[in-house]
Amino acid sequence: MLRIMGLILLWKLCQLLNEKGGIGMAIRYISDLHFGHANVIKFDNRPFSDVEEMDREMARRWNEVVDKDDQVYILGDMFWKKADEAIPILKELKGNKFL
Repeated sequence: MLRIMGLILLWKLCQLLNEKGGIGMAIRYISDLHFGHANVIKFDNRPFSDVEEMDREMARRWNEVVDKDDQVYILGDMFWKKADEAIPILKELKGNKFL
C-alpha cells in the first residue's frame, strides 16, 4: 500500500514538473523506457506483440507529448540496443535530451 501511495505521489509530482511554465517550454523527467528490450514486454506487461511495435509506439507517444524546445532529463535505462541502433531513435525523439 505504501508503495502504491509513493508511486501516486511521484506521478503527481511529475505532473507538476511537466507543466509548461511561461517560457514556452517544459522540463520533463523520464526513465526506464527500455527501447529494444524484448523481455520488458513480458516483465512489465506492456501491451505490445514485439519489440519493433513497442519502439515505434513509444517514439510516437513521446513526439506527441514533447515539443522541440522541451528539456527532457532521461534518468536511466533508455536503450537495450547497441549505439548504432539507439542513436537513430534518439535523433527521432523531440526535445533537448539530457542522458
